[in-house]
Amino acid sequence: MKKTIFMIMLVFMWVAAKSQSGCFPEGISFAHQYEIEWFQANYSWCTHIEGNVHIFGEDIYSLGGLSGVESIGGFLYIGDPFWWTNLRNLNGLQGLTYVGGGITLQNNPFLRNIEGLGNVESLGTGQLLIEMNDSLTSLAGLEKITTIEAGLWVTENHSLLNFLGLSNLTYINCNGFYCENNYLLADFTGLENLKKCIGILKIGINGSLVNIDALTGLNEFGGGVYIHENAALANLDGIKNIPGTSISYLRIFNNSLLTKCHVQSVCDRIEFGVGGLNQIENNGPGCADYYEVVHRCESIGIDEPFLSEVFRISSNPDDDFILIEAGNQTTTFTCDVFDLQGRRLLSQRFQDETSAISTASFSSGIYMLRILGDGQTVVRKFSKK
Repeated sequence: MKKTIFMIMLVFMWVAAKSQSGCFPEGISFAHQYEIEWFQANYSWCTHIEGNVHIFGEDIYSLGGLSGVESIGGFLYIGDPFWWTNLRNLNGLQGLTYVGGGITLQNNPFLRNIEGLGNVESLGTGQLLIEMNDSLTSLAGLEKITTIEAGLWVTENHSLLNFLGLSNLTYINCNGFYCENNYLLADFTGLENLKKCIGILKIGINGSLVNIDALTGLNEFGGGVYIHENAALANLDGIKNIPGTSISYLRIFNNSLLTKCHVQSVCDRIEFGVGGLNQIENNGPGCADYYEVVHRCESIGIDEPFLSEVFRISSNPDDDFILIEAGNQTTTFTCDVFDLQGRRLLSQRFQDETSAISTASFSSGIYMLRILGDGQTVVRKFSKK
């Protein structure tokens, strides 16, 4: 009798476990095709894999055995730097709507389309990394993704033509956007709705890239801008609406046909940005070096940002000092001076209504003055003869 009761309890426990529809909290890896078929045969009831999912192995050619999976709590990693798959598509993942740790597609040399991801609406707190997929021509299948929390990487996809498929992507909230080594990438078509990118914007070694105009909607930013070795890129109009003061450093080099760097964001960064490197070199005429861009920026005129009435700054290139009038300022304020490489040369604290900073020891050149006080920040460029 006791044995019968025990067996009944086991059956109820088994049924209860399945009814929760979750499985593999520790995650699961598939290195062979038969393992995916095994999952379908033994875990067809499981709609939610609680942990990470890693799919890799040269004999994996179909994901049909995962057709019942609707969500993944961890990351979804298809491919591997050292073990490529034989996948041509991602059919079998059409039921998937949520991947909590983001998606990585890496080293799938025969993967031609990713439309099997077409119902994924959220990547949770994770990234989207698409790398080393030599046959992939399109990102169609990612249309339901609007936000990426932990960065976007699109690198070494040698057949990719554009970003169609990411047409609804609006926000990249951390870690930035990396686009490198995509040999046939012609432009950024598909990213017209991208408005926010926090982290580095890195665009490099895309030999066919003609323009980045699709990024003109990008108006909220925080990080460095790194544009290098794009042999066909002619201008930077696509990043003109990035606030220049939100650019922490600027590196634009070895873009042989790039002749227009003097867009609003770059000029504002040069004029009013504080800290970080400004490296511009080995580009086409008009953008050949930093000083050429400075000259172009001066020729178009850059509006000076609003200067708080709390502080008034007077400087003369022939003088050895800068005069700061604090008006009714009563709290202590800090003055920092930087060179154009972002090195802090001086830092002083003041409280007087009128204060002077000595520049007698400075070499001839252009410098940046930053004042912090009364809850405000004022930045002003000045020159010293």
